[in-house]
Parts: sequence; C-alpha cells; structure tokens
Amino acid sequence: FYNRYSLYFDYTVLFNEYERIFPLLEEEKILLKVLISIPDKIENNFKEYEMVKKSRELIDKIYKTEKLLTSKEKETTST
Repeated sequence: FYNRYSLYFDYTVLFNEYERIFPLLEEEKILLKVLISIPDKIENNFKEYEMVKKSRELIDKIYKTEKLLTSKEKETTST
C-alpha cells in the first residue's frame, strides 16, 4: 500500500493513528523502516520522458519516506 500510494497520502497521520491503536514492537518499527526505505528499481528500457518521470516519482517517494521516518523519530526522542 505504501509503495503504491506513497505520494498521495500523508502517512505520518495514518501511521500515528495506527500506532495509537496497534502499538508496534521496536523490532517491527525497524523492519517497517527498512522495508519502506528500499527504493524501486529504475528500468533503463523506458523512453527518456518516462524514465525522467519515473525517476522523479522515485525521488519524491524517497524524500517523503525520509520525512516520515525522521518525524516519527523526533516524536519518539522528544517524549
């Protein structure tokens, strides 16, 4: 779900709400961070425009993932 819709939703709010109801163990949090941090593979068989578009989406996803992970870490360290 995250990989497909990472650019369309604010996952910080969704993740915080999920954790409020179903708290994750520390090991689960680490695994989640690892899994959502792995970027997609960029295929080289695209037309140039499609390759640039796909690359941009991948960079946006990486940025959003990093933002989600660091905001969660800041909340954890500030409490």
